[in-house]
Amino acid sequence: MQSTQHWLTARTYKYLNAFIDKQYSLKIQENGSRVNECLRIHCTKVSKQAIGKHGGARQSLLAKVKSVAILHSELSTVALVNNLQSQVSQLERVNATITHDNKALDIKCKEASALVSQSQIKIDKATIDINKLKRENDKLYDIIEKISPQRKFEDKGKSFLEVGKRQQDRKLQTLATRVEQALWFSESFGLKLNSVKMIDDSGKAHCLPFEEKGLKNYTELPTDEKQDIQQVLYIMDKFCIGEAAYHELTCCPGGETLPRSYLVKQCKDNLNKLFYIEQTPGQANGAALNFEDELSHVIGNMMETDSKLGEGPVKVIVSGDGAKMTRLTNFIVISFSVLNLEETVMSSKRKSFKITGNHTVAVIKGHEDYNLLKASCSKIFSCINRLVKAGKINIKGKDVPVEFYLGGDYKFLLLVLGMKGTTSDYACIWCKIFKLDRYRKNSDVLTKSLIGQALEWDIKDNLPRAPKDRSNRHLMDLVNSVNECGVSFNVWEKKNADGKGSGIYDFTSLMGSDKKLLLKHLPENLKDCIAPTHRDAVINIWKDFSHIYQMVNEPNPSAAHIDELFKQASAWVKLFVSLGGKVGGRGKKQVTPYMHCVVYHVPNFMKKHGGVKKFTGQGVEKKNDDVRKYHLTKSNKWDAPKDVLLVGKQLQVTSEQERTTRTYHKS
Repeated sequence: MQSTQHWLTARTYKYLNAFIDKQYSLKIQENGSRVNECLRIHCTKVSKQAIGKHGGARQSLLAKVKSVAILHSELSTVALVNNLQSQVSQLERVNATITHDNKALDIKCKEASALVSQSQIKIDKATIDINKLKRENDKLYDIIEKISPQRKFEDKGKSFLEVGKRQQDRKLQTLATRVEQALWFSESFGLKLNSVKMIDDSGKAHCLPFEEKGLKNYTELPTDEKQDIQQVLYIMDKFCIGEAAYHELTCCPGGETLPRSYLVKQCKDNLNKLFYIEQTPGQANGAALNFEDELSHVIGNMMETDSKLGEGPVKVIVSGDGAKMTRLTNFIVISFSVLNLEETVMSSKRKSFKITGNHTVAVIKGHEDYNLLKASCSKIFSCINRLVKAGKINIKGKDVPVEFYLGGDYKFLLLVLGMKGTTSDYACIWCKIFKLDRYRKNSDVLTKSLIGQALEWDIKDNLPRAPKDRSNRHLMDLVNSVNECGVSFNVWEKKNADGKGSGIYDFTSLMGSDKKLLLKHLPENLKDCIAPTHRDAVINIWKDFSHIYQMVNEPNPSAAHIDELFKQASAWVKLFVSLGGKVGGRGKKQVTPYMHCVVYHVPNFMKKHGGVKKFTGQGVEKKNDDVRKYHLTKSNKWDAPKDVLLVGKQLQVTSEQERTTRTYHKS
């Protein structure tokens, strides 16, 4: 019923046209609002009357007829339609005529535009000729002014040294003007006045520059001047000299011969436009280069030096490490190095224009964290995984096979592999070993053990003594023994919040070179620092470890050498564990993951890769030092990761301007 009512109330004049068009040549005009309203009213009344009626009553109601009056003005006759069609045809003919005229006018407009362009070219040429004539007239006028007999060049005032600094500058400006006027004819010889150097009565030199007016542009300079500016930029980046410091240097006496500071800045800006550095994904502030482009560039340069490099697989190690920049700032540095040239792996800088050491591809601000690495390094890791899967990289149209290795310190390797820290149950990344079999990581185990033994010896000797007679004689003997090895070393007791001693001791953190000195010289100085009961065993631990360290660094070890290393390392760990309960800092629980790796994994690595010296992290640590230096001296801290990468790329380009050092011959 509701659908029937809706059908009745939705009728319009279009339904009337459908019926009357079959019997009469008439139609109701479109948009007949009165007719629509009339139909709506009648249909609404009928729909209301049809409510509740069924059967014969409904049929009789629907059989009734209702007449509707249509005005003559609301009808559209055949004559009217024909008239409208004729008007439409006439308008179409007018439109075609106008379109044809527009095309003709467009052609004439183009011809007029061409004539205007030709006229403008003639006007521009005439303007150039006029300007040229004006310059020639100005030159002739200058010549007339210069050769004027009325001009007097001599100075009748006080001498140069008799006046103050301000008057001296004025005299130099006046002298420069008169020198330029007096030497007006120098250009006729094909020479251009650049500078004049004069010496006053005291022997001090004064330089009068005659450069062209206005500032120079770096891009318009000749090649030799550009090279000089790049040399200056290389020195500024290498030794971290600021732009303000260099500007002050150019303003000092004698600094006028140096390239202007604004030209150096223009050179740096032009170089920075060549480098594409993008923001790393994730929320952490970071900057990254395109890994594949950087790798192909480095390998391509190395292949130009060594043509045989592309015959075998190129071995690439990708390393990462966290570095503390300031008290509140930490960076994660991602870099790579080519292992085929082992001598460059330990370097953080370019050895030459063709060969690199460790090459930084990303710097991320933040602490070492798995989620941060996963988000910020996702693009780099995806590129590396794609190259690993392909097993090759395209270098100048040639496919070069590549092999990838993962490097970095133990913490970084654990993070990348998604493992927990070194104190977890299974912390070895190469095998499944329970923590009770090697327990926890303890930095500087040997050094800390010596300090613990000295402290225990002092405590034992001080027990029967009065407080005023107590001393740390054995601890001081140990410190002096370390200092005698050429290493700066000290031990101190940490303080509590109330300023009193906590009973916990700390010592100077030693660098790699200091530890090498200790391994070489300290065992001979330990005789008076260790209790006689276990003196020989402790000294042997130091000597044996020094020997094991030298064996690990063997460049091309033989099979017999590797077997001997395994035997000596195993014996050394057994000796270390056997002192548990007898010597402080010794025993099974003090065996670190590194000791475990030296015995059970390093020999296999040496056999598989022909030595492990090439996998050293020394170059990565040096790179961290460089990044820290650039961050503190060459960055405004607004976008520090990007600044660090820019300085590195600038050094990469300008390093070819580095001077060749003299060969040293020892007499």
